[in-house]
Amino acid sequence: MKKDEGQISMVDISRMAGVSVATVSWVINQRKVGEIIQKYNYVPNMAAKGLKTKKSNFIGIIVPDITNEFFARIILEIQNNLRTQGYLALVCNTDENEDIEGEYIAMLNVAQMAGMIFFSGHTKLAEKNLQALPAIYIDWQPERFDGNTLIIESDNYGGARIAVQKLYKEGCRNIACIHSSKSISTHKRRYEGCRDQLESYSIQPRKNSIFRWTK
Repeated sequence: MKKDEGQISMVDISRMAGVSVATVSWVINQRKVGEIIQKYNYVPNMAAKGLKTKKSNFIGIIVPDITNEFFARIILEIQNNLRTQGYLALVCNTDENEDIEGEYIAMLNVAQMAGMIFFSGHTKLAEKNLQALPAIYIDWQPERFDGNTLIIESDNYGGARIAVQKLYKEGCRNIACIHSSKSISTHKRRYEGCRDQLESYSIQPRKNSIFRWTK
């Protein structure tokens, strides 16, 4: 059958584009699939995909207070970015309660998460139950971590020193330090920064100027 004037074939397109006929066919089919997805508002079932591939596509997120704007805004960005990579987030609010955190970690461990993100937590619980999982710790460090662990944190030590420098520059000499009584790296590093900067001014922190709070 003679080809109509002006009509081109996939062979012609492949030759002009410098690609294989199979590539041209793939591009055409992708467009057709995209049109069907848009027409019927198809949304992929991420859970079913995980069961089929036998690979979990869920990321557990442990957060101490979901109502805290600092945590809420970061979690929203994490959820959006995870979804573009084919993952779904399971957010677990612990209300800074060790028992609740332990229950969530046990549940997530059984569910075979693809990974975990900790905004805070009780280190021993995480280390005991989730040693084999890739984990990200936001703004705090576990007592032990290896190549399967990523830590993203602020310069808590340096920030504390800068704060003391500012106070000293303004004429303050009796500088107090308030920090949590909990053994968390974030609080510990802030205290150390405050202490070291005071000592650099030959000011020894007095016991009555160190305040620890509990919850």
